[in-house]
Amino acid sequence: MTLEFKIKLEGVEKALKMYDRNHVIRAARRAIEDVAKQVMTEVKKNIREGYNIKYGTLGKFLKLSVRPRNNNLEAVITGEGMGISLFEFGAKQEGVVANKRQFRYNKKAIQRGNIRHGSKVTVLVKKSSGRKVVVTDPKAFIAKMKSGHIGVFQREGNKRLKIRQLYGPGVGGLFGTRNIMGNAKGIVIKKFSPRFNYWLEHYLRGLN
Repeated sequence: MTLEFKIKLEGVEKALKMYDRNHVIRAARRAIEDVAKQVMTEVKKNIREGYNIKYGTLGKFLKLSVRPRNNNLEAVITGEGMGISLFEFGAKQEGVVANKRQFRYNKKAIQRGNIRHGSKVTVLVKKSSGRKVVVTDPKAFIAKMKSGHIGVFQREGNKRLKIRQLYGPGVGGLFGTRNIMGNAKGIVIKKFSPRFNYWLEHYLRGLN
């Protein structure tokens, strides 16, 4: 799922009628680059206020691009992804030590045998809801694949069947909330014109 959020960049069309097109387009693109960093920071902040998601993970699913359309430019912020691996939401399981650097069973688990399918997996998705048990049938478990990928999985039936990875909410859906999109749009509207004017003057003076 991809959500697109478009903003007409005020001042560009007028400037195109007054100044060299190359200067105007370059100034607009540089201004957007400046504002994009602020937008991404704010969007990540807003999402992380409610959900237990790392900045690095969000960066993989949030994109900003500039698209020419006739004499205008459009800033398009895209939140992609149907879902984020449930493991990314601080997944824990008794007897299992798992993070990006390692996966192993602790001594207590080894002494008891493979308890992977017997202990509960918990995650913290929405901060206000607290840590929750992943309720599935068959039970969810944390495992490391041959590829090295670690995730929260569930068997599709009995032990002979394949396993499937479990996912939490996607960035596309979180980004699409009215509050987050409103904040992002507000930053672009407020910050773009000053940065555009700065860069336009910069190029009109013949600076690189």
